[in-house]
Amino acid sequence: MSLMTHSLQVSDEGRATLTAWSRSTAIRAGLVTRARIVLASADGHGTSEVSRRVGVSRPTVIQWRNRYAAEGLAGLEDAARSGRPVHVDEDAIVAATLSPPPESLGVTHWSTRLLSAHLDPVDALGKVLTRQHLPGVVDDLDVVVGLGPVVTYEQHAHLPPVEHGEPARNLAAT
Repeated sequence: MSLMTHSLQVSDEGRATLTAWSRSTAIRAGLVTRARIVLASADGHGTSEVSRRVGVSRPTVIQWRNRYAAEGLAGLEDAARSGRPVHVDEDAIVAATLSPPPESLGVTHWSTRLLSAHLDPVDALGKVLTRQHLPGVVDDLDVVVGLGPVVTYEQHAHLPPVEHGEPARNLAAT
């Protein structure tokens, strides 16, 4: 066992929660790692030993051990990030996918890269396409993004417009 530079106390209730988090496959990997750091520290392992066991740097162990000591379980959550929040105009993405690409591009269907470049870089493009169930947008590996089949723009023209906030319709059902 390594020399402890900081004693970390974890309640039985906290230990049960941290153990559940450390074994979960349904929560973010970062939270699982943080739970493992706190549990190993509470078991009496030193910073270097915890770092080696969990596979993170010593400063990372110190950071999360200190955050847990100061704030408890809430301290293991991600802190708010500084800077302007990301804004994604889902309506513009939906509208663009329902119209053909400009002829100057020389393609008949949008790819995720072309659509992203056309709308300005949008990191959340794939998530929006999937959430809106937009068929017909092909990613750069020729895999259809969203639910439903690849359809022609003529088929889109016969659909009633999608209201704001309403998910796009799956054409396989029409």
